[in-house]
Amino acid sequence: MRNATELLGFIRDEVKEHKETLDPDSPRDFIDAYLLEIEKQKSNEGSTFHEENMVMSTADLFLAGTDTTSTTIRWGLIFLIQNPDVQGAKAKH
Repeated sequence: MRNATELLGFIRDEVKEHKETLDPDSPRDFIDAYLLEIEKQKSNEGSTFHEENMVMSTADLFLAGTDTTSTTIRWGLIFLIQNPDVQGAKAKH
């Protein structure tokens, strides 16, 4: 839980910094693009583009990448464990 709280705090700090340095003519990343869309959607009462959704979507991007990477490493290790001959294989010239 502490890690999740720290991650969300980090993202909120990044959002604050992005708001202060935002150049609408040159978005740098996902956060800039989302901030610009929030501004466009201000007159739409039913819009889901708001800061809390942006923070959670950004967190999802972090977590999805982390999960994918760890799963790939886990499967690679399982493959190596089940195929010890691959571990010691030397390149043939």
